[in-house]
Amino acid sequence: MKKTVSVRQWIHAPVGDCYAWLADSDHDIAPQLVFFSKWHHSSVKLRNLVTVAGWLQEETTEAKYNELLRYKLKRRVPGTKTMNGQLTFFEHCGVTRVTWTVTFDVAAGVLTSAVGLTVTAISSRLYRRVLRACAVAVEG
Repeated sequence: MKKTVSVRQWIHAPVGDCYAWLADSDHDIAPQLVFFSKWHHSSVKLRNLVTVAGWLQEETTEAKYNELLRYKLKRRVPGTKTMNGQLTFFEHCGVTRVTWTVTFDVAAGVLTSAVGLTVTAISSRLYRRVLRACAVAVEG
């Protein structure tokens, strides 16, 4: 079962400030739903995270400065088969719109709907909190 979570935040700051803040994995712990987030010692493209949903490893697959960050899950959240995410950035008159979209496939089984709803709810809450923390940090 395919699920998509998309959250959006308008931030009163230049796109470069928003991009830089969100690209820094140290900031992912700000919403208190992520307990650990660090780039893998051998690569700037891999990072390990421990969240309320479990341990995972992400790989950055595309980065366009001030426009796009795209990633995929290398090691998954329990109950999901695949997960791909992206952050897009758009600035207008000094205000930046950040849209964070994540698509994942829930493993088939008896609890497919329950797992899908749980992962969707946790993901939505987590990404909203990260975007709000970014806004607080960069809006000054």
